[in-house]
Amino acid sequence: LTSPGEGAKLPVIVVAGDQFSPHMSYSYEPPRLNDVYPKEGLTSGNYSVTISGANFGLEAAVYIEGTICPRLSQNHTHITCLIPRGEGVNHNMYMIVGGKRSNNITWNYQLPKVRVVTPNPIDAISGGDVILEGSNFGIEENDIEIYVGNYSCSDPRREVDPDSKDPKFTCRLSNMNA
Repeated sequence: LTSPGEGAKLPVIVVAGDQFSPHMSYSYEPPRLNDVYPKEGLTSGNYSVTISGANFGLEAAVYIEGTICPRLSQNHTHITCLIPRGEGVNHNMYMIVGGKRSNNITWNYQLPKVRVVTPNPIDAISGGDVILEGSNFGIEENDIEIYVGNYSCSDPRREVDPDSKDPKFTCRLSNMNA
């Protein structure tokens, strides 16, 4: 039996009296990821997920597309980490243990959700400012497009609701000639 560990090509030497065996190397198996729970989360990050699998070694590091998911706790088959801010779907989540990389599993941030649009309805001739409240509007300040029907809502400005901490956007709908 071997003790828990991690790494590859570790030297194995037997010392008997004053004699040393020829050098051999030993490697632990790479980490293997099976599942993550929950399977998706808010774009704001800062919540924990638990990953199950095998061969997690002593000091595992979990990544989502190269961004560290800071480790909160770990044993040989489970690790809990703190999800970073992000957006999008089908991200590769993987682990590195002792220089060995695991297989990928998929991590998804939740899709944007609009809860409230004000004013509703809006004047079709003169248009005006529209406020959208919701969640998971991404993390970028300027990388957002908003449409009402087939009409682009111009100059979106992000704010954060002081009570819910959810983002909200104000944008301008021009004359829609409805």
